[in-house]
Amino acid sequence: MLEFYQLLNYELLKQKGTFTRSMVLLSPILATGLSFINLLFRYDYLKGLEVNKDLSSWNLLIIQHHFLWILILPLT
Repeated sequence: MLEFYQLLNYELLKQKGTFTRSMVLLSPILATGLSFINLLFRYDYLKGLEVNKDLSSWNLLIIQHHFLWILILPLT
């Protein structure tokens, strides 16, 4: 197990000067912010669609969040 931690430490040292760490931390924050803004401005429209009539607010949030991840994930 100690060898695993040493290898992990070596990998982190290799990526020390890159933007990989910040990307790993910022991508969930960005996706959460975009989901919040999306539902803040479009909630009435999304709730008014016939397909979404039976969905609760949480289900609508999850569906919209996953839709945004489909768009964001290839960019990261």
